[in-house]
Amino acid sequence: MGLPRYYTREQAARLAQIRPDRLRRWERSGLFQSETAWDQNGRPTVYTFRDLVTLRALVLLRDRHHVAPRELRRVTEWLRRHRDLPLSAVRFSVSGRRVFFSDAVDQVTRAGAHPEQTAAHLDLAAIEADIARKAEVLGRRAPEASGRIVRHRGVVHAQPVFDETRIPVALVRRMIEEGRSPDEILALFPSLTRRDIDAARQWTSAGVA
Repeated sequence: MGLPRYYTREQAARLAQIRPDRLRRWERSGLFQSETAWDQNGRPTVYTFRDLVTLRALVLLRDRHHVAPRELRRVTEWLRRHRDLPLSAVRFSVSGRRVFFSDAVDQVTRAGAHPEQTAAHLDLAAIEADIARKAEVLGRRAPEASGRIVRHRGVVHAQPVFDETRIPVALVRRMIEEGRSPDEILALFPSLTRRDIDAARQWTSAGVA
């Protein structure tokens, strides 16, 4: 099973190890911005895998190295400008609460200066691998869960979701209405099945107690 291309806010918060309310504050302040489309309330509807790695890096920089929010914004902006680089090629170092970043291609560094030898290093490749392992476990479901829609208090604000996932049924239903094919949807959410897509096609907002 491959990894999903997109994740819900609850999944992103869980995998990046950040509280959902803190993630919302970072989004509202502009400290973190998703690569995906935004909803009518100015919030990302879904998050990419790269978003998760970026978000986890920001959490570590803030909590472990006490990097200031203004410096974290520079990290977010730098990663956005270099989004075509593989994460394994990106290097982060922290010295005196300042972040220095470079890549294996052209060795771009913050302010044109290299950090001191005592700088702490942040390995994005290790973060990427860790989140990939957790995302794979998160996506495993029992066979009997396929095609079943449930709603639980405290899970995705009690919205209907596919059983043993945190993927809102309304999100998949909207993709179907937009003309996305089942293959496209399954490529985006590998933990889903064709039975889930059929269930979403037949689902109505009053269809789950």
